[in-house]
Amino acid sequence: MRYFILLVTCLALLLAPAGVAMADSAPMQTVGPHVQPMDSTTVRLESERIDIHLREDREEPTQFSYSGVADYRIQFHFVPSADERMTAGFPLFVYDPEARIYGAHLENFKVLVGGQEIATRMQGGFMNGTNVDWALFDLTFQAGKPLELEVSYSLEAIPYGKTQAADLWIAYVLRTGAFWAGTIGHAEAHLTMDRPIRAEDVRSGEGFWRSTTPGWRLEGGALHWTWKDVEPDFDLSAVLANSYWIDSPAALAELAAAGAPDRNGCLKLMHGMAVLFEGDGRGGYWTPVRGGKLSGLAGGELWPDVAPVLQGCLARAPKDEELRDRYLRLLSSASWHWQDGKISLVSEERFRLLMREYRAFREAGGREAGVLLVTPWLQGEVEPVTFSAETQAEVVAYLLKEEIYSSYATEQAARDWTATVAKPLGPQAAEALLKEALARVKQAPAAPAPAPAQDPGRAPAAP
Repeated sequence: MRYFILLVTCLALLLAPAGVAMADSAPMQTVGPHVQPMDSTTVRLESERIDIHLREDREEPTQFSYSGVADYRIQFHFVPSADERMTAGFPLFVYDPEARIYGAHLENFKVLVGGQEIATRMQGGFMNGTNVDWALFDLTFQAGKPLELEVSYSLEAIPYGKTQAADLWIAYVLRTGAFWAGTIGHAEAHLTMDRPIRAEDVRSGEGFWRSTTPGWRLEGGALHWTWKDVEPDFDLSAVLANSYWIDSPAALAELAAAGAPDRNGCLKLMHGMAVLFEGDGRGGYWTPVRGGKLSGLAGGELWPDVAPVLQGCLARAPKDEELRDRYLRLLSSASWHWQDGKISLVSEERFRLLMREYRAFREAGGREAGVLLVTPWLQGEVEPVTFSAETQAEVVAYLLKEEIYSSYATEQAARDWTATVAKPLGPQAAEALLKEALARVKQAPAAPAPAPAQDPGRAPAAP
């Protein structure tokens, strides 16, 4: 009896976005395996079929998703020339720093032999010096009798990189298939998504960070590769634009058009719109979406259709403070844009709406939104802006309601407050604020009246 460990190589699905900041450390990657013998073998891998389907990750129902879940199904057709028994294994985590692979853990792992699921057992081991859990199972080959092996599992397909706009990288290490006896007679790979893959989204040729393996064809909205009698010394890569990001405006428009979403749908719509307006989480840059538009501008085009839906959400749940808080924060993001530490006004109309909605919320007893930046010029450097008279009136009304102090210790303190909050305002608005602030200066207590003079010739009055 001969024993082998079947090494799992790397089927790496790496998704990279561009609007939500990622950590500096390398992200976990979607890494799936290929089977290889550790020792010589007479077993031939007659054919191999790799099917990968990428679907939107909907685990968080209140957030718009820019990543997915990859479902794998790999079929191996072996033709042994002699009887062999071996122990096979799949690592449940792949780590290969040289290839820049830091894998995610496999989920829903199953092994089928001849269409029947077989038991697996867990065992610790190593891969590139790192502890890795392995799923082990036993295989028995009989000379001349084909054996059908199928492996399936799911993996998180999280963004690879630090923004939603980065490409999706999908890779499968084919070269270890050369370790089986002879060539692989027929190998094929198919990549599908829960939406059609577009030709313009396939990154191929020079000039890209990574490139799609040559020989691909796009049919029926899916990518396909085929090889004959191959002893692979190459790996499979597919590099695609992240359609979960670039198609998000269309998906948000569809969600809004459906009307009257439930509470989770309302929160999801708010989240997706906020990401469009906010840009990437590091510098705040707006990044392109479908059609070459920048995300913040696409959000502005969507706003007239989305705003009534969100206001309907609030009207149906007037006491839902989370909904109201998320809505106000979205209005802040839709009004002002933070980029590289500077703040610029995006829309006066939405800014006026923010101030009206916030004051109404507070008048109805809502709590103060501590980090809500209605007055962003108090938080950082603001690009020069001149408000219209209508906006200035709203700003003054807001400041007198929410920002002005109940009293000032000195006249100078009142003047200092006015100079700070009135930076983007004209002289008339600034004068109105100063007048009210000066009226709130604490008055010094009156000095006590002097005691009346006493006649030295008269006795003091009785108490």
